[in-house]
Amino acid sequence: MLLIKVKKVLDKIKILVAFFVALIMLSLCIIVFNKPTEQNNITITPPDITMETTAIKKGQTINVNLGDKTVKMDMEEYIICVVAGEIYPTYLPEAIKAQAVAARTYLMYKISGGGCNNGGDICTESTHCQAYKSNEKMLLQWGNNYENYYSAIKDAVYQTKGEIVKYNGNPICALYHSSSVGKTENCVEVFGGNQPYLQSVTTTVSEENNEFTKTITFSKQDFLKKVNEAFSTDLKQIDIKIISYTSAGRVSNLKIGEKTVKATALRKALGLRSTDFTFEKTQNEITFTMKGYGHGVGLSQVGAQEMAKEGKNYKEILTHYYTGTVVDKI
Repeated sequence: MLLIKVKKVLDKIKILVAFFVALIMLSLCIIVFNKPTEQNNITITPPDITMETTAIKKGQTINVNLGDKTVKMDMEEYIICVVAGEIYPTYLPEAIKAQAVAARTYLMYKISGGGCNNGGDICTESTHCQAYKSNEKMLLQWGNNYENYYSAIKDAVYQTKGEIVKYNGNPICALYHSSSVGKTENCVEVFGGNQPYLQSVTTTVSEENNEFTKTITFSKQDFLKKVNEAFSTDLKQIDIKIISYTSAGRVSNLKIGEKTVKATALRKALGLRSTDFTFEKTQNEITFTMKGYGHGVGLSQVGAQEMAKEGKNYKEILTHYYTGTVVDKI
């Protein structure tokens, strides 16, 4: 009987011990899960430009605005799509390399300024940032030539991987255009802002090139409709004259009726290829004869091709069009 009583007491003691052990463990768990973590005491700050640049140096991704969404992309893969959208894949390798470095430089310039106000580091709207051609569009447009064209562009991009154009150690605003005849434009005369590396320099376009000279004719009605809407005028006749030129020889300002307008604004209103134009008018129509294609500032893509034909390398091409610059790693 005594042994039975002792056993019962021991069992009760075991139960009490187990209860107190469980109670202690529960208390410990409560303490652990409510302990403040280091993250609760950290102030989270957005990365600055230096951090963004360092991330790209390490080969990380950039944020590209693709219309209604922002996607992460490898920087060099993004540059391939830009080059495909900006230059002929049949150009010589050194000309394509020059375009690749210019496109990468412009990307870094945008990042250094806080990114694109359309969203992300940069967007794919050509009138705002840079042109962009997806792989799907490349396949559709290039067809059987896709592999050769893609390979040419990819080689140029990866052979210049991480290289940009710098002025005083900083990435430049690497503007570029299709072609200029004779000279490129000084930035201040087109966009304002006297950038020392965007000066007027000599450039070449072969007279056989289809961008050397183009003409476009507007009927009286079409011309008047476009200029009256663009400049809030009320012209009844074709009344236009050139009143000044830029230092590169392009049209700077014109008189339309009694209103003075910039040639760049007229180019936009009429969809002209460039401001390097002359015109002939009659009572019923006006014909513009234009040389080159684009705003005329910075790298000329056709000029880069001509320099490549002369044996110049991509660094020589870039430092010619961007005055006082060097090509260097990010």
